[in-house]
Amino acid sequence: GPVSGWPRALRAAVEHVLAAPLVASVVWGPQRRLIYNDASARYYGDRHPAALGAPLDDVFPEADAAVGRHYDRAYAGEAVVVQAQPVDTSGQGAASLHVFDAYLVPLRDDAGCVAGAHMIGF
Repeated sequence: GPVSGWPRALRAAVEHVLAAPLVASVVWGPQRRLIYNDASARYYGDRHPAALGAPLDDVFPEADAAVGRHYDRAYAGEAVVVQAQPVDTSGQGAASLHVFDAYLVPLRDDAGCVAGAHMIGF
């Protein structure tokens, strides 16, 4: 929906993501909808711009086994450090495989419940 209706925590996190010089994203809500910055978009190939606002597992179905568990931990309230994680970011198989170090931090809504995760990677 319109940004004006977004929770304060989501708006703040997205501002940080858009300002970040590194690969960064917010995954928000029970459907884990993906919002990312220009640095991330460069890796997404033909998935960009349709990936914006789409559920994470729809955008990266082949990567769900690799990264889904990290987001599960973040949604459980844990800060997660991921080292040397290979991810097929654009769906082209081995040709688009990138290795990232990433940090995932849980994002809480106004009630204090985990509602999303902020990821920054390089």
